[in-house]
Amino acid sequence: MKKLPAIFLYLVILGLSPWCWSDCAIGAAIDREISFSTAAGSARDIRGMASDTHFVAMDLTDVQLGTMQGGKAGSTLLRAPLGVEPSPFILWRNDVTHQSGVRIMTLDRQSGAQMGSRLNVGFLKSWYPVDVLWGQHFAAPVERGVEPSPWIVFRDYRLYTFPVSYGLDGTPLAGSPETFSPAVDSTVYGHATCATELPGSEFGDGKARLFIGTDQGYIVVLASTMSGGIVITDILPISSVPIDNLQPLPQCGYIALGTLTGNVIKGVRYYPNSPNLFAVIFALTDPRTPVLEDLDSFGSDDTELPDCLSTLRLVLANGSTDLALATIAAGQTGTATMSPTLDPHEVGIKSAVTGSLLMLATNESAVTFDPYYSQQTGSSGCDVNVTDAIPDQCTYVCGDANADAAVDISDAVSLITYIFSGGPAPTPLQAGDANCDSTVDISDAVYLISYIFSGGPAPCAGCK
Repeated sequence: MKKLPAIFLYLVILGLSPWCWSDCAIGAAIDREISFSTAAGSARDIRGMASDTHFVAMDLTDVQLGTMQGGKAGSTLLRAPLGVEPSPFILWRNDVTHQSGVRIMTLDRQSGAQMGSRLNVGFLKSWYPVDVLWGQHFAAPVERGVEPSPWIVFRDYRLYTFPVSYGLDGTPLAGSPETFSPAVDSTVYGHATCATELPGSEFGDGKARLFIGTDQGYIVVLASTMSGGIVITDILPISSVPIDNLQPLPQCGYIALGTLTGNVIKGVRYYPNSPNLFAVIFALTDPRTPVLEDLDSFGSDDTELPDCLSTLRLVLANGSTDLALATIAAGQTGTATMSPTLDPHEVGIKSAVTGSLLMLATNESAVTFDPYYSQQTGSSGCDVNVTDAIPDQCTYVCGDANADAAVDISDAVSLITYIFSGGPAPTPLQAGDANCDSTVDISDAVYLISYIFSGGPAPCAGCK
């Protein structure tokens, strides 16, 4: 009981009310990369990539190491089961040499450090990739069933996919690729810009759909059939301006097709085999400038919200140094202007993918990963560059809440100030999780005081 008088003493010193408010670093990965060559494209080593090479699109999934399983996860402090790690898919393109490809890797969930080797799959020079999607529902040929795999979309609507499995060390392994070329008249509908999917549970025929946005404001809808393979089922005239991004936005009773056009996010509901093929259920405007370039939602994007009282959190990127966090209702309808909360960063960000957060710099020179990004408070202050030659990692001293490289009573004071008086948060937030229970609260200050004054367990002893 010695720890209780000590914590009450510090609360009194700080003039605070003593009421409760409700990791371990991993060794750095070295630069390891493997290449994959196919008849449809050529792979190359991209260490030390030239300055005229740009990262242009990305997606992120959770993978169970040693299997082919993957899925989008929410962004919380809770630790995932052992062996489930984030895997980014990053498109790159060199407009001088006309080379392009997709880089795949696995990151340690706690530190962001690279696990195993990177995989790079290159494309033919005549191909111009615009987006990459980790597909969990759309599959071809359909008789094989669904094998989660990336879908790369090219400017001419060409689709390129291959199964990906993961070794126990996190190294991605590519299977045999397939290429599909839907017959879309670019003189009428423009060129492809982005893509997403919706699960078959959203439609009466049970078939998942792939949606491709165009620079003329159309959405091309694709389905996979037993007899005809991948076919175009509809082309929807959504906007008079280019469609910049497509994202599933779960709602109450359905999943909206979030369609970004200019500074407006339209919630589109698609009705296949109906006289009225689609309806715009809501339109949300971001009042900021410059205009939006990207959005994503937190949590699973292939299931509807649990009830009509729920809300959905969004992260918005417009190329500035401020990401933005916004909330929409489960039954969002009509037009509205969002009131986003700003999340400042040191560099401009043009694209963000949740789980926790993958960020593409505005100048397309780097992709960073924040393993502890919060949908409530934003950046954890620990961004890992996952595209440089020597992979980075997020390191901190567990219990060092004030980031002075020591664990002492000042850290307990810092935590108490943060919890009760709105003082600075630990950087990253997980540095304050001294008892390793995946939350930062008064129990961590109590834990530190017990460690300092009473010989209690060391910070993060429970997760080592």
